[in-house]
Amino acid sequence: MRVSSKILFIFIPSLLIILFSFLLFEGKIFAGKDLLFSKAEKAYKNWDNYEAEKILDKIHSEYPDNNRIALLYANTLLRLGNLKKSRMIFLSIEGPGMPLRLKAILGFARTDFYLNKLKEADNSLQKAEDLAEKSKDSASLAAAYNIEGLVEFNKLNYKNALRDQYKSLRISRQIKNKNTVADALRQIGVLYWYSSKYDSAIDSFYKPALTLYRETGNKKGEATALSDIGLVYKDKEKLEQNINYQLKAFGIRKEIGDKIGLADSYYFLSNSISMAGWRGSVIYA
Repeated sequence: MRVSSKILFIFIPSLLIILFSFLLFEGKIFAGKDLLFSKAEKAYKNWDNYEAEKILDKIHSEYPDNNRIALLYANTLLRLGNLKKSRMIFLSIEGPGMPLRLKAILGFARTDFYLNKLKEADNSLQKAEDLAEKSKDSASLAAAYNIEGLVEFNKLNYKNALRDQYKSLRISRQIKNKNTVADALRQIGVLYWYSSKYDSAIDSFYKPALTLYRETGNKKGEATALSDIGLVYKDKEKLEQNINYQLKAFGIRKEIGDKIGLADSYYFLSNSISMAGWRGSVIYA
């Protein structure tokens, strides 16, 4: 049966309009997703973690297989202390994209460290170090050594912890990565504090780390360094100085929604204020 040219003349343009409308609609959807992702990235960078979580929760539910969205969402949840959910999302990130997969493994290992799943963290870190060496990803290798040092510290293997942090520090300085330099310096400071080398802990490690965290805008790192300095003053029986540093850390942690850090702050403050017997002046951050 032959189709008249008149019918074709009407049908083909209609079909093209429908197809064009569909492609335009799909394009708007993808453009909307990219716009939301950009907003989430900006919020994450500015430490507006609650806003980032709100946006990413929406777009991750719509695009659960998008690894870029998943990685940012998992890291945001990790910042907020939602460890079980962040762990699940880190675990879901797969595929051939080596940089994203490597970052997901590191995030997974860091989450397991916080959950005290030290054996699982060790297994992930071994994978991360192998992948980082094969792909010559020095930043990821430095991060892996830093987390490995944290795991060794929690296993009370202080010598190994110090070894790993110095490995991280050496690589970080070579590639001029201020954040991982600060992470290594701070954790080496913790080990010096544990050895009762109080002045070295503050002057050689904590304060340089604090400066770098502030330069890079790393608020979580800044709060942790402030709290660490306070703990040294506590051991030196300078309770007012400790309380003031803890309050500064508390203010930052509250601002960025760091639930893990806030739990530490509440403990350190209640303990120190009790020891001080509510005496002395307190400067609120």
